[in-house]
Parts: sequence; C-alpha cells; structure tokens
Amino acid sequence: MYAHRLMRLARRAVRGRRIVQFRAFGLFWLFMAVFGLGACSSALAESPTRHPADPEVRVRPAAYRSVTSGYVSRRPVAPRPWRGRNDAVAPREKK
Repeated sequence: MYAHRLMRLARRAVRGRRIVQFRAFGLFWLFMAVFGLGACSSALAESPTRHPADPEVRVRPAAYRSVTSGYVSRRPVAPRPWRGRNDAVAPREKK
C-alpha cells in the first residue's frame, strides 16, 4: 500500500514538481503546529491518589498463596454409564 502511494507521488513529481514540494512543505508545518502546541501546553495536573513510593501509604501485607492451590486434575477417565447421568439432568415429565 505504501509502495503504491510512493509510486503515485513519484509520478506526480515527474509531471509537476510543485505538487511534491507543497505536500512536503504542508506536512512540515502540520508537524510543527502539533509539536508546538504540545510544547506550549501546561504540565499534567497532580494525581489525587498518593504516590506509590510514599513510605507512609498503608498497604496489605503480602501473603503466600500456592500457585497450584485450586488445581483439579482433568485427565481422561474411562467412560461411565451415560443413561443415569442423562436422566439426572433431563427435564422432569409434566403430570
């Protein structure tokens, strides 16, 4: 896609050099305006939360929790009779 745009731009440069110069000049001023406005903006407002490096901030103590504490084995097992299980989850017959 970018190569296609570059080829179109090069073709226009052959026809009229002024088009290429105008685009480059316009892009230059666009970037200058964006960066200029960014440099003139005020600093960010102070955060209402406390600073993470503040030693007086109270935090919960770290507690050990095993990584495998909730693990349940999911290995394949031999097939069980399905009729009883199917009947257990089937909707009841209406009387």
